[in-house]
Amino acid sequence: IQPTANGANDFSTTMTDPAQIAAAAPIVTSTVSDPPVMTAAGTGNTGTGTISTADIGTNPVSPFTAPVTLTYNSGANTFTGFPASQPVTVTSNGTTTTFAAGTPVTYTAGASYSVEGVSFTLNGVPANNDTFTLSTGGTGTISAGSVDASYLSSPLTSPVTLTYSSATNSLSGFPAADSVTVTNNGVSTPYSAPVSSVPYTAGATLTFGGMSFAIGGTPVNGDTFTVGPNVSGTGDGRNAVLMAGLQSSKGMMNGTSTFQNVYSLMTSTVASKTSELQVTSTSESNTLTQMQNAQQSVSGVNLDEEATNLLQYQQAYQAAGKLMQVASQLFSTLLARPGVCGQRRLLEEEGARVRQQDHLAALPG
Repeated sequence: IQPTANGANDFSTTMTDPAQIAAAAPIVTSTVSDPPVMTAAGTGNTGTGTISTADIGTNPVSPFTAPVTLTYNSGANTFTGFPASQPVTVTSNGTTTTFAAGTPVTYTAGASYSVEGVSFTLNGVPANNDTFTLSTGGTGTISAGSVDASYLSSPLTSPVTLTYSSATNSLSGFPAADSVTVTNNGVSTPYSAPVSSVPYTAGATLTFGGMSFAIGGTPVNGDTFTVGPNVSGTGDGRNAVLMAGLQSSKGMMNGTSTFQNVYSLMTSTVASKTSELQVTSTSESNTLTQMQNAQQSVSGVNLDEEATNLLQYQQAYQAAGKLMQVASQLFSTLLARPGVCGQRRLLEEEGARVRQQDHLAALPG
């Protein structure tokens, strides 16, 4: 803990104006598709029969996976062609009748028919073999948009609406001045401006004017997809979410680690090295002190000891000087007394005579 704290001690973050953070993307996207289930009378019908728009229940049993074509039999006054897997209920004047799955259903003008959670009304006087079709609407989707740096030079001032054409399986409505790039499974296909239309590929990313977004699903003819300027950015925090996602995105060390892991490793490494150097510095400082003490013990000068010795030498010198002074005074006193000096000379002469006699006596013969 301590090494990491040492390494991170000087890191700090300062935010002076949170309102300036571009947490919202500068563009918004939306789609307009046909209803989930569309109804239509056959173009070759000869009767006056009609079919209403479909109403989707709150919990449909299963969506249509293919168009359902109902065919009228005037002889039996019935409709055939309902999905064979589900029963059909018919409600007329408050009375509900259920028909088994896969059986013809009696026609009652103005009655409400319900199958697989989808309800509609048949009315009028259909002719024999007149048809009425129920088909799923478009399921096209558009992703949230993103922008790059080039968008800033010419940002959107009004929405751009792309329209799907089932006849050509293409999207049109691109700005005349922009080239378009379609990227699918990592393969990019450029289209030079002006672009009248581009082939539709579900899930492909479209890029133009510095903007990128993906259109997916199964749109139907006339479905539209709109991208426009994000005027207020209300409820849009995509950039903030993307920034937050960076901490778990493996974009560092050749895609093997997140920047959070790399930062933690860097902090730990720097902090551990700092702690190691602190310990080494303390150890080396102690070693230096020991070496200095050892050197001083051998060749160093103790000032207190030398001062004491100097004081002793001074006192000895003063004592010797005092002794010389006393001896000089004593010698001067002796010289000032002649009797004493004469006796000393006599004693010295007598001593010399005695030594001479002893010397002569010691000579042979």
